Amino acid sequence: MNKLPQELRANTLDTCKVIRDCVLEVQRSIDLLTDKKVEEALDAADKVERLEEEEDGLYRKGRGLLSEISGQEFTVGQVVLLAEFLDAIENIADRCEDTCDQARVIAVSVGT
Repeated sequence: MNKLPQELRANTLDTCKVIRDCVLEVQRSIDLLTDKKVEEALDAADKVERLEEEEDGLYRKGRGLLSEISGQEFTVGQVVLLAEFLDAIENIADRCEDTCDQARVIAVSVGT
C-alpha cells in the first residue's frame, strides 16, 4: 500500500472504513430487529443503503485511479490483485445492502 499514489491509497482506506461502518450497521439493524425495535432497525437499514451508495462512488473513483497506475512501477499482477480487492470490497457492500433488504421485509411483517 505504501507504494500506491496518495490519492489511490486514501481512496482504498476510505473504502475499507465505509465497509466497516456498513457491516457494523447491518449488525445493528439485525440486533434491533431481534429486539423488536422495528423503526430503529429500519433506520439502520436506511443507513446501510446510504453507505452502500457511498461505497459505489468510492469504488468507481478507485477503479479510475487504478487505471492510472498501470504504467508506473507496478506489475500487471499487482494491478490485477488490487482490482480484485476493490471488487471484493464492493461485493461486501452489495451483500450488506441485500441483507438489509431482507431485514426490511422481516421488519414490515413483524411491524404489522
